[in-house]
Amino acid sequence: MLVDTDQRTPEFLPTSHQKLAPMGGLKRRSGKQPAVQEKINQLGLQFSNKSGIKRKAPLSSLASVCIKATVSGVAKNKTISCYSQGDDGLVIASSSIDASTKKFATPQKENSFKEISNLDTKMSKLLCCHFNSKGELLATGGDNGKVLIWELGNNRTCSVQGHAHQVTDVCFRPNSTVFASSSFDRTVTIWDATKRSNPFQKLVGHDRHVMSIDFHPTKLSLLSSCDSNDEIRLWDVNSGDCKLNFKGGISQVRFQPQLGDFLASSTGNIINIFDVETNKIQKKLQGHVKDIHSICWEMSGSYLASVSEDSARIWSVSDGKCLYELYSSGNKFQSCTFHFGHPLGLVIGSDKLLEVWNPFLQRNITRPYNAHSGIITSLERNSSF
Repeated sequence: MLVDTDQRTPEFLPTSHQKLAPMGGLKRRSGKQPAVQEKINQLGLQFSNKSGIKRKAPLSSLASVCIKATVSGVAKNKTISCYSQGDDGLVIASSSIDASTKKFATPQKENSFKEISNLDTKMSKLLCCHFNSKGELLATGGDNGKVLIWELGNNRTCSVQGHAHQVTDVCFRPNSTVFASSSFDRTVTIWDATKRSNPFQKLVGHDRHVMSIDFHPTKLSLLSSCDSNDEIRLWDVNSGDCKLNFKGGISQVRFQPQLGDFLASSTGNIINIFDVETNKIQKKLQGHVKDIHSICWEMSGSYLASVSEDSARIWSVSDGKCLYELYSSGNKFQSCTFHFGHPLGLVIGSDKLLEVWNPFLQRNITRPYNAHSGIITSLERNSSF
């Protein structure tokens, strides 16, 4: 499906007609990680109000494709909202720095979004959100140390306090109601969303703010985390023990979907691809000028998307090349997720806007939709749809 960057794909094919190349050709190698700033300042950013609909900046010779499906929480009157894509379409949630979460939907044959529900969180800021595998629960975390659990079917909510400082990331274990949360208090907390009581596990060992977490897709007791000192840890959640720790990730860690053979991490303006068994770097994805805020895998595990405030990129993981690149033109990018119905189609969260990018049709232009009154800090796709 992907061709040389000098060629143009004539149309954006539906999923059934797309063929994504398998991931392969990765060679194990080690690499030294650059020093980067902590993500504390990023979580308190106030972004520009420019809409930045057209992206006229020239593409680099290695134009990168950055497509991501997102669930984000955005604050508008301190609400959480969800957006849908229609009967057979994409449902995503969003969280925002102004403390709202929304749920959106967008029809498969269109790139439009409509808001289908929202929730008053009574929090000052929301920083992260995540659906469980069945799409029944949405967990969100904010700057007050609390995690809010939203039961989407009956619109009931509850909040649990498990951290002394702001919650930076939340993640459900696959096919489970168990989820983890990370915090500036240097801990990772394990919860069961159905029990709504005190956490049953606390993972302690990081020396700095824990910035991101992710469960392995098949080894369900395996959890990854990274902190602001560039340290990545692999945990056995059942025992609470740290099995491995190594350098190479600050802002996010994300396991390759399906198999989980590789772990992607962002540190400064670089993405490292680690072999999970050897914890050695297989690839370094380099090209961003500014620090990367968000990364996500395409579901085949062959492609990866990344956004920094000034650009979005889509990468071929096997050869480490950037396939498409989009410049933000002022409205700084913050979060991203791949579009469900369109391989290598990206949904990007910025200030107030959800921006849909189809690099095959319009490399330099996004279609923006008003979504929140603040910065869209997190996007997550409901995979049950």
